[in-house]
Amino acid sequence: MDNNDGNEKYKDSTDMKKKDFRAPASLSVLSYVNSRKSEINQFLKAITTKKSNTRAFQSLPRYLRRRTMSHNVYRLPVHLRKRAQNEIEKSAQTNKSEGGKLLREKTVVRKAKRRPAYLLRDYERRQKTFKWLETHIWHAKRMKMLSIWGHKIAKSINGKGVRSTFRASSHFCTLYDCSYYQCIEITGLESNIINFFSTITDPNSTPISNKSYLTGSREGTIDIYYIDRFPFHFICPAKYLWKQQDNNNNNNNNDNQRKIWVWIHPAALNEITFIFEKSASQFNLNINNLEQQLQRFELTGSKSHSILNSILYLNQQQQQNNENKDQLESNQVWSLLNTLRTPATLPKGTVISLRVHDPRLVCRIPEEVALQVRSIAKPNIKDSTTTTTKINHSINQIIVNWNKICKQVAVSELWDEEKRSYMSKNIEENHKVNERRKRIKDLNDQKNSFIKDDNSTTKNQLPPSTPTIMLIQRDGGLTRGYGSGWDIIVPGGWGLAFWIPLIYAGAWSIGLEDRDRMLLEQGLPSFPRDYPDSKSCDSYYDMTTTVLEQKFKKTPPSKRINYLKNSVFFPFRPCWNWILRYNKNEILDFNQPSSKQPQQNDTTITTSKKSNQEEHKSKKLKNIIGTDGELILSPQPYFVYRGKLALSLLEPSNYPIMKNNINIPFNQETINEANDRGLVRVSIKMFNRGKPLPNSIIYEPLESDIQLLSYKYYKRDYKPIELITPKLTKNNMPNTIDQLYKYYDEMTRKPIGYVTNGEQSLVRGFGSGVGFCSAVDFIRLHNLSTEKNYSPKGFAFIQNPKSKTLYPIILTIQP
Repeated sequence: MDNNDGNEKYKDSTDMKKKDFRAPASLSVLSYVNSRKSEINQFLKAITTKKSNTRAFQSLPRYLRRRTMSHNVYRLPVHLRKRAQNEIEKSAQTNKSEGGKLLREKTVVRKAKRRPAYLLRDYERRQKTFKWLETHIWHAKRMKMLSIWGHKIAKSINGKGVRSTFRASSHFCTLYDCSYYQCIEITGLESNIINFFSTITDPNSTPISNKSYLTGSREGTIDIYYIDRFPFHFICPAKYLWKQQDNNNNNNNNDNQRKIWVWIHPAALNEITFIFEKSASQFNLNINNLEQQLQRFELTGSKSHSILNSILYLNQQQQQNNENKDQLESNQVWSLLNTLRTPATLPKGTVISLRVHDPRLVCRIPEEVALQVRSIAKPNIKDSTTTTTKINHSINQIIVNWNKICKQVAVSELWDEEKRSYMSKNIEENHKVNERRKRIKDLNDQKNSFIKDDNSTTKNQLPPSTPTIMLIQRDGGLTRGYGSGWDIIVPGGWGLAFWIPLIYAGAWSIGLEDRDRMLLEQGLPSFPRDYPDSKSCDSYYDMTTTVLEQKFKKTPPSKRINYLKNSVFFPFRPCWNWILRYNKNEILDFNQPSSKQPQQNDTTITTSKKSNQEEHKSKKLKNIIGTDGELILSPQPYFVYRGKLALSLLEPSNYPIMKNNINIPFNQETINEANDRGLVRVSIKMFNRGKPLPNSIIYEPLESDIQLLSYKYYKRDYKPIELITPKLTKNNMPNTIDQLYKYYDEMTRKPIGYVTNGEQSLVRGFGSGVGFCSAVDFIRLHNLSTEKNYSPKGFAFIQNPKSKTLYPIILTIQP
């Protein structure tokens, strides 16, 4: 009862308070907020501060969550969409300040990706590391591409085989894009240019001051060395062409300004640029790189001349007024050569400059392609031969008297930078060309050939769709004309306009491997693989070795070749220090300038590494292409005898018989002693069967092998033999180069060289290749054949890396 009484008293007191409470008439805001300050702060803190890091979609139950809620707000309930949108925008702003991307871009549909603007941006992005040629897209659809030397180059054909490509190169025509070669233009006094090249070339070879090349009517080839280092510091081979002067501006004085083009392989561009820039100030020369301003194609085969005739339509309106009737113009010469069977009959390196119409207007295209582009397969154009004047010269007279009556056929507008850039910019679009193909009948008629807007061209400007091109005859390495053809040089931007008509005319496109195989058929070296004394060769083998090693490691052990069992310790690249038997610590001192022929007493060997590093330091250069590169000036510790210097090692009776043989006086005083660090290039011919493979080892014969040659049976059919080597165990496995020397000293046979490239020759019908041998061992091999009086001279053996079998071969020096 007492508890109930207490509760009733409490209720009565609270009721009395509610009845007595009255709201104030006025309220002070400041005093009220100050009295409730702590409660307001707690309220704001609860609103602004997150209790967890969950996002808006994570506040939902798990059975309502969806994956797309994280980036698509419309998947969320309506009351959470605004909060989710703010979170996405806030995260995008923070990512932008930190260098990240903004909101995820919308997925680009395929239709938008095929638009020209999008394709152009995508192509520019993909060319940052490796540049594309103008014909890259055409090649990428049909060939395997290779990223090498800073360019994307076609490697091999997808569809055609080796034999079909060989038939095309011998009986038809092949087409190769070599526009990745860099053209460097040198301007200066004629005497200064000649003096400069005399310091970097072989003094025994044909100089650039030769009259046949100095006039600009022929293109020549040279081997470039470091300044005053011949023959030790080799860099690369190159092609050069002098600018031909007009008759009105021709001066016999050597102090006139001249221009010369030098075509360089991109693998050696940094070294060449350093040498040219180093000597530019000394000889007062101006150097300019014409990268992407000229395009160069190689046409090889007996049908190359007829294919060019089918797409080249001469511009007869712009003929020069030749006052000398004895001299023929380039258009007249080309019209007379219309019936020429093969370019191999022309003088070597002949240059012809022509102004032609757009080949897209003249070429024949397949009918199904013509229907797609709404054009015609073959335009109805008059034959250009009917409009030419009659000339009392025959083809034979032109070929015999080329230097007399064809002195001005190489004068070209491609040497003028303004005209060259104008031709590159003024190219008609494809749809305009297709429309003109329907209605045009005579390209040399100005009313039909040009549009009204194009008639306002001045004398200094060229009419559109009439580019100037250069044709350079290329001689083959065989006497039967295999490998001969034309090199065509067109302005930048016109590459695809000439490439597709050549393909429609019947030319077969080839890649880098196919071109190297053609050079091997001719017995010619391929740069940089067949130039072991160059730095570019080392970088090339570094790249190929990594690829071959990766392929070897991926192969199961039971399926791959056991090179150690075959006693092959360098299966992927040649080891020249093993062939020449020198220690890597011993470095030849090539720093002393010398232009003498190398003899055994001319070179000195130093064993100090520090002095060599101080002499040959890494230098930075800013070359003419605008990039900084690190260049090591130290040469290779060995060199290659070339040209007359290589033939001077042999006696006159041992000179090889070859095409364009180099003449040396048959005098015993010209014979030089071979250097221990010297190599000679040799051509390899299989004695009977088999074929030389790349990286095969060349062994010298034993006395027992030479005795067998005296028997007619063995001389007619010398069978392969097996290489006898000491057994390899874990204890005697050579790990260093010195241990390898000891291992091979126990062998009865001595290695003297390597095969850099070899295959079954389809021209000769037997295995052939190109290799390099030690100069001392090769000379001893030839002297042994003279002493023992056996034939054939140069008898030796090769061991392919795949087996221990030795195949007999015949070695012939290649100067």
